[in-house]
Amino acid sequence: MTKIILIRHGETVWNKLGKYYGWTDVDLSAKGILQAKLLADNFPVSKVDAVYASDLQRAYNTAEYIGSKFHCKVQTNKNLREMNFGKWEGLVYQDVLAQWPAEVEKFIEHPDKVRIPGGETFVQVQQRVMNSMHNIVAVNNNKTVVVVVHGVVIAVTLAAVLGVDLQYLGNFQQSNTGINILGYDKEKWQVQLINGTAHL
Repeated sequence: MTKIILIRHGETVWNKLGKYYGWTDVDLSAKGILQAKLLADNFPVSKVDAVYASDLQRAYNTAEYIGSKFHCKVQTNKNLREMNFGKWEGLVYQDVLAQWPAEVEKFIEHPDKVRIPGGETFVQVQQRVMNSMHNIVAVNNNKTVVVVVHGVVIAVTLAAVLGVDLQYLGNFQQSNTGINILGYDKEKWQVQLINGTAHL
């Protein structure tokens, strides 16, 4: 069985400010760096064969702490990026709500049907992410692989492997450096852990 340790990046300053920042390249905050160090120091498995990350620095820099511990070079993949929030990037919720009230309502109630102005749909995100996930398991058969990504990326992945409709994405909450463990064997997924935070 291939084991995927799927992790959300550490905290950023924009996390604290409540801004949308999908493709905006925001680095880890001081707290985020501490979270990444605690994650690496208290990792849930003793052996890692490969480490992958989104090419955005908040994910890559979180992954670097894990890669250093297990002597693995971090392999970046642009298709593991967070959702592109288009015109919402850099704005806080209240600003987005004031300009796009109908889209915000749909974003909350029917994320499967929303298209963010200038950005992606959740369907598009899920397609690119799951293509990458299947490529990763294809080249890492029976290995343990770390994949450091973003909140929406994890939510759409969990929805895909659990067979949950994208309408219910809001049910998947992820803490910074939250750990999810997936198994993949004989073309079937299983979920072993969701949003583990014991390391914090």
